[in-house]
Amino acid sequence: DIQLETPKNERRTKLDSGFRVMSSKIGSISLVGFVIQQKDAITLSGITKEINGRIMELYMNQNKDQIGLELDAQSTPIFGIAESFFNFTAMRSHSESEGKMKSDEQVPQFILNTGIYASKSNIDFNLLWKYVSSYESTRFLATVKGQPIVPEPLGGFHSLSAIIGWSFGKKHQTRAYIEFRNLLDKKFSTVVGYPDFGRIITVGIKSAV
Repeated sequence: DIQLETPKNERRTKLDSGFRVMSSKIGSISLVGFVIQQKDAITLSGITKEINGRIMELYMNQNKDQIGLELDAQSTPIFGIAESFFNFTAMRSHSESEGKMKSDEQVPQFILNTGIYASKSNIDFNLLWKYVSSYESTRFLATVKGQPIVPEPLGGFHSLSAIIGWSFGKKHQTRAYIEFRNLLDKKFSTVVGYPDFGRIITVGIKSAV
């Protein structure tokens, strides 16, 4: 840790509670609330120190807590060829700073995923959309001696992807596909120093032996 001693062990308490409703005609929907309490959570301090010629990132113990709600829905097959899904997570996160529990800006508040899977004969199609609210992080940031660390903004993006596949051969064991990731060509980052530069198109063939 920042005192060059072994960090304390973390004690984590988690509680999930919710319900699920299922229907053979419509599908299923679940609503789950969750609470997480972390005492002496081991987190990066943002401080580095040269030890035996190596630059080491130092940790610290920090109390954290989180409360949230997750909504998940899945449909039954539509016209026998397609299924849709929806997942939404909202959470409020706190971390200890200067002896007080404050909002943790290094955790996104909202994450949303939705999409549709469809298949007919030997053709399949997936359309996926994702949204992650903005947050910030100091992890992997370069540090300058004597200068304060300024968190880098991350998240705050939505991404649309699509995959089209064609299965053929004996027992349809071979599948050719084309995947379009980030169709709208959004530029974003979820980890400092590892940006997603935009649209990616992948073409490939997979075969089960």
